[in-house]
Amino acid sequence: MKKTQKQAVLDALLSGIAVNGSNAYVITKKECNQGTLNLHKLIAMIRKLGYTVNEQWLRNEKTKSNYKQFTITNKKQKHGN
Repeated sequence: MKKTQKQAVLDALLSGIAVNGSNAYVITKKECNQGTLNLHKLIAMIRKLGYTVNEQWLRNEKTKSNYKQFTITNKKQKHGN
């Protein structure tokens, strides 16, 4: 069965890879045969599953552009009882 883009990004986060728009495209292109341009939507779905995903703004000094980088702090939070 083909891996979903959400699962590919989640697997990368869980393995300790900091994910940004650029490497999310590469990861999903490699694992799902289609690169994502909607990382923010995938992150929202992962958060909805109960994972705590942190975001940080970084700056590429070479290109003078800002970008967000995402990491995961915990494996999964339990909701309710």
